[in-house]
Amino acid sequence: MAGSTTTIAIGPTQPGANGTLTLNGGTVTLGATVTDFDMGSASARATAIGIGGATGDGTNRLSVNSPGILFNHSGNGVETAINKANPAASGQISFKTAFSTRAQLGLLGNDDLTLRTSSDGATFATVLSVEPGTARASFAQPVILQGLAADPSNPPDGALWHNAATGQLSARLGGATLRLDGQQDIAWLTSPQGELVATTTGAGGATTGTLAGAAGRIDLFPFLARADISIDRAVLNCTTAVAGALGRIALYAADSTGRPSTLITETADIDLSATGARLVTLTHSFRQGRTFWLGLRHSSTATVSTWPTTATPDLNGGTTPSTALRKVLRRTVAWGTPLPATWGFTSAEITAAAAPAIWLRMA
Repeated sequence: MAGSTTTIAIGPTQPGANGTLTLNGGTVTLGATVTDFDMGSASARATAIGIGGATGDGTNRLSVNSPGILFNHSGNGVETAINKANPAASGQISFKTAFSTRAQLGLLGNDDLTLRTSSDGATFATVLSVEPGTARASFAQPVILQGLAADPSNPPDGALWHNAATGQLSARLGGATLRLDGQQDIAWLTSPQGELVATTTGAGGATTGTLAGAAGRIDLFPFLARADISIDRAVLNCTTAVAGALGRIALYAADSTGRPSTLITETADIDLSATGARLVTLTHSFRQGRTFWLGLRHSSTATVSTWPTTATPDLNGGTTPSTALRKVLRRTVAWGTPLPATWGFTSAEITAAAAPAIWLRMA
């Protein structure tokens, strides 16, 4: 029958009629030109099936070589089920490279949904597991949030993110963004543009004092913003002017221990030969929960306002108790000499002098 169009019908065609066809032999082969094997509505049973050149075996009873596998609905939903015999058994999907397992997802020896990974296919580390009754997820390692370039726009309540540009971890709760690494332990009022912010801890209630400068002296004190603020000016209040006297404001970053570290900027000269508010350009964005160090550097002996000692943080350090709580780091750097690029903390510089009163103007 080679080369012909041939139809062979075997068995009865009447509804309800039964019949069987038994083929004996090791192999049934369809010719290379056969494109379809149509079983209609018949049911097929087989011990192993290989598709696309694959060979089924006792373990992989269905084996498929294919660029894709489609499970399509027949009118509504569709389900792929992996059923195991008991809770102690495993039902899983394994992801492999060159037949070496790199990840497993499923019910691995219990009824928790578990994800495990491996670098060699032999030793596995658990990534996460989810309890079936509570839906509570447990992570085996710290969760690392990839940094965003900016805060998301209108995040929903419950959102958690890492802003890599500002170095802050934030959450959205009650329609407000909260900085998780720097909450407001003391209430804070953010001034509108053009108005001033005091570089205090926000408590104390006393009036400012005064302190005369000394040539080359710089007093540095810590300031922690309780909200994100951007400023464009720094302001001093000169109470006693001295002809030719100048000042400069320094801004240092803090290291992981809270000590002054890297110089961020030093302002231009501030004229202290006249009394009253003395402004100088200082442009910076202070981030909530980040400690910075502000300082006033003198060329002469002009007197400026100082913060009450209750309004700035107490400085720790030294090997013996100090009965006068200390407020500033004091150092002498000859006027005209650049400030150190890295401060280089030493506890011997801690002093009980009041911190210079420095206001910041909102940009």
